[in-house]
Amino acid sequence: MPSRRRSRPPTVALVASTAAAIGAAVGAATPAGAVYLTGPARLHHRQVAVWGGPPTSEGATPNPFTDYRLDCAWAHADSGTTLSTPGYYAADGNAADSGATGGNKWACEFIPTAVGAWNVTASFREGPWVAASVGATAGQPTSFNGESTPFTVRASDKGGRDFRARGVLRKFPNSRYATWPDGEAWVKNGVGCPENVLGDSAFDFTPRSHHTWGPHVRDWRAGDPTWGGGRGKGVVGMVRWLANADLNSLFILTNSVLGDSTDVVPFTSYDERARYDVSKLSQWARVFAFADTVGVARHFYMTEAENQSLFEAAEGGGFFARTRMVYYREMVARFGSGANAAVFNLGEEQGFRSNANPSSTPISVKQQRAFVNRLRTLTAAYTRPLAMHTFPNHKWRYRSMLGGGSGLTAASLQVYNNFDVHAETRQWVTASTAAGAPWMVTTDETGGEGVPLDAQTGEEGHAPTLREVVWGTFLGGGGGVEFWNRDSDYDLEDFRVWARLFAASKRVPQLVDAAHLPLAAMAPADELIDTKSWALAAPGRVYVGLVSWGLRVNLKLAGGGAYTVRWWATKAGGGGLRTGSVAEVNGRGGAGSTSGGRPMG
Repeated sequence: MPSRRRSRPPTVALVASTAAAIGAAVGAATPAGAVYLTGPARLHHRQVAVWGGPPTSEGATPNPFTDYRLDCAWAHADSGTTLSTPGYYAADGNAADSGATGGNKWACEFIPTAVGAWNVTASFREGPWVAASVGATAGQPTSFNGESTPFTVRASDKGGRDFRARGVLRKFPNSRYATWPDGEAWVKNGVGCPENVLGDSAFDFTPRSHHTWGPHVRDWRAGDPTWGGGRGKGVVGMVRWLANADLNSLFILTNSVLGDSTDVVPFTSYDERARYDVSKLSQWARVFAFADTVGVARHFYMTEAENQSLFEAAEGGGFFARTRMVYYREMVARFGSGANAAVFNLGEEQGFRSNANPSSTPISVKQQRAFVNRLRTLTAAYTRPLAMHTFPNHKWRYRSMLGGGSGLTAASLQVYNNFDVHAETRQWVTASTAAGAPWMVTTDETGGEGVPLDAQTGEEGHAPTLREVVWGTFLGGGGGVEFWNRDSDYDLEDFRVWARLFAASKRVPQLVDAAHLPLAAMAPADELIDTKSWALAAPGRVYVGLVSWGLRVNLKLAGGGAYTVRWWATKAGGGGLRTGSVAEVNGRGGAGSTSGGRPMG
């Protein structure tokens, strides 16, 4: 049968970052034995290696998603570094535009981490459910297994918000923040709703779709991606609008089957669990690749409370369903390996039973550890941030995940009362640090009704949210926030409803940049400020505190020497760092407080 013989010599095409180039190059016929490098192979740019392998289709037997497994080893000659990424079935290689369900293309993605000579080698194996295994010798080698090709990577030519100028966002065990290759910390300023961003009728087979993103069509620009004859301008325009508003993260639920919205379906049908819609996933990937170019990270939620046991229920129970293992591989291979900035979250409200459906059965603590560790294995090439979200009173589930052994590197908090955000952020920052593996702690859902839309605010506007949630998270040592609103959880179509909020929330990352804050060296230090407020400090080096306008503030400074004092307005359009009533102070060796004066103007 086709999987056991070579009907033609294997070929490989190495394709550069843009979705348009991928479609044009890979969809074309590839002469036997030829190797193509389409577009510039540049540092930090998504590369896609595409092989001609066994011809098959989404519905074929053997199942191309479960019974074949592609992995690629990307070796850098000068450093000796080898990075391994999982691959996927790509139909005709241009399914986003063609809608193809069959073909002989198999693809692997990668972000080069250094300039110079590289070589990519394929491991391609077959066997029943081989894709559910991470064992190197699972199954049998077949087709283009062992084939390789060299290529040369040049320096990046990007700048500004484009993540291809920055590299890959990673979460290292000794850091509380996700960081870029130059060591700079990333502080999230993102949106956490609607949860069904991908429930858009512009994508192939999207039943019960809630979205067209019509109000954002006007934000699409010539040269931005589309598919299938011009579809997708709304969702792509939405991403561009977020970038223009200085948002840097977007919540993406990749599977809402039997969930709240029911319109995000990665499979070939609503009841399928082991076969994937290649054209639709290719269209999703086109949006995600564009997001990297405009500086918007993706926060991928694998499941939600209502379908947290979807795969185990479909297989009649069990600890770790094979279909879940394949699902994780598919999501990481298609949306993670070639991403500059991606966070993988085990799921929303894990452990909370939402309804009586078996798919909502709470996963156990042992399961959550096993699931996170599988994601860690699949994302090991780039040590992606790996998070988990819980119900507000289920944070006890984090306890067993503390320390490096669990694989969890980020806590995605849901806090019911905004006044508790700072304390809970600091609690998990402190606990994870004490356990020897600091977490990136982010506030991703707040309040019973969430963050009000601009039109829902009173005289104070967004001031309470900004103080308690945005600045409360940051000064608690947290890695940023996402904004959620209950009434907009499925049907939000225009992010302009939060334009005033976003204009002020970006003042946190702007401060980090303007003051060149060494966040990696800073920690929560509320005890050093005397205004019943909050502080973040690297004692003896830099201190940041939140103070009501016009009040005098006293700080306990470590060591002697002079400190400059500058003020930063938290309101939208507040300008840059400014000098207040006191421009410089001297430390007192911790013996007492030093007045920082008050802001002026």
